[in-house]
Amino acid sequence: MSDTIPRNAGPHPVEDDHAPYASRVGQRIRWYRELRGLSLSELSRRAGVAKGTLSALEGGQGNPTIMTLVALGRVLDLTPSDFLSPGGRSDDPGPTTAALSGPYVVMRFLSRREGDAVWEVFEATLPQGDAPFHSETHDGIEHIFLLEGEALIGPSGSPSLLTKGESLRFPGNEPHLYHSPGGETRMLLIMEYPKGAGPVH
Repeated sequence: MSDTIPRNAGPHPVEDDHAPYASRVGQRIRWYRELRGLSLSELSRRAGVAKGTLSALEGGQGNPTIMTLVALGRVLDLTPSDFLSPGGRSDDPGPTTAALSGPYVVMRFLSRREGDAVWEVFEATLPQGDAPFHSETHDGIEHIFLLEGEALIGPSGSPSLLTKGESLRFPGNEPHLYHSPGGETRMLLIMEYPKGAGPVH
């Protein structure tokens, strides 16, 4: 889409802070879909997310994966934290931020900051795996800081073996992978997006 949603103007979702986390995320998905004038079927088709899955998410049933939010954000010109933070634009992730499960990675949203770029901070856990997880490509830059364990991370053609305390950054628009063959790995994953850009091509 050619236009981006004005983050600092106009109405924002009216949310019940006491509602379950999945319900609040579902309210935001539905609100942004309706703001774009898309039917449930049309968003499902464009994002490649099953209509039944999307309907369940909007109804507060289940917990979306990070890949589902990336797919929805691609169509709605949003980044994942737009669905995860109050009003889709707050620096505060709000109470009881649930983990976004797999496949191959569990991510917990920590914070969002906006300036010349949009910064999203996640705590990510990679389970031990026999094969690497190949991530979606997206705009901007990924910043990795390993907290525990060791993992092979980075561009698919030249990943780096990181151990506790080491860091790495690489362009998100190149094919990249994560692989933790020796055991569970925990890291900070910071997504840096250009201001006003959606997350995925």
